[in-house]
Amino acid sequence: MVANGSPRRGLPQTAREQVTVALAMIDALDVQLAPATKELRDYARRQTGCKALIAAHYGIDELCAVTILAELGDARRFDNSRDAVRYGGLDITVKQSDAHRAPGRLSRQGPPALRWALYEAAQQARHPRSPDRDYYLQAAERIGGNRACLALARKLLKRCYHTLRDLGEAALAPAKRSPISVRARQVLAHTDAPRPAPETLLPTHRGRPRKNERPQRLPQRDTPINHHVADPEPTRIVDRSKAGRPRAQDPPLRRAHAPPTTRRTQTQDNPNA
Repeated sequence: MVANGSPRRGLPQTAREQVTVALAMIDALDVQLAPATKELRDYARRQTGCKALIAAHYGIDELCAVTILAELGDARRFDNSRDAVRYGGLDITVKQSDAHRAPGRLSRQGPPALRWALYEAAQQARHPRSPDRDYYLQAAERIGGNRACLALARKLLKRCYHTLRDLGEAALAPAKRSPISVRARQVLAHTDAPRPAPETLLPTHRGRPRKNERPQRLPQRDTPINHHVADPEPTRIVDRSKAGRPRAQDPPLRRAHAPPTTRRTQTQDNPNA
């Protein structure tokens, strides 16, 4: 009931259905994100660059380390830490005309995932147990808490740049195999595990087969092939019960309109006789 005594009106039916569908989609995404998050955390514990970021900088956990390494890539491609900050979109843009100067804002030109990971790490780095607590308090007094977190994220990005640059090629080395995958390979190598299907023996070259290869056998038919094959002569037809072998009991047929043969007489051979 409200102050005037009328009943409080809730959401209409259409709005309630939209909220229900949105909550169902969020639950479905959470179910799919759980195994992916677990796999990323396990990868960060086994990868050299991620382990260095987690151990060296307070506030960077497994997910932030994987994101920073994936988005920043090879740190040696940047000349200095300022270029890395500019690539991440955490640099401050200044607009000034004569004596009038507008307040600076973030450029936001880099990958959003990198800024998200650094901002989440800065949120953890402002805790009382963090070594950057004093820096955060001093910056918060001057520019506010939100901008102080951005300044701390910028400082963390510079530190991550130097850490990955010092590692060199080892920072991007593939992660070591986990004991779970080793155990899975042992299970697959067991004799009871299914084996892949053998490859079909097909001739890989023309001509006679090699000695170590068996010729391919053609499939046998249940019934013999019985059809009429035309002879090269148009009036002669041969009935073959097997392919390539005519029946012996059937004599070949002669042509119906063959010209009669005549014998030459001695008078025709010798006209002077």
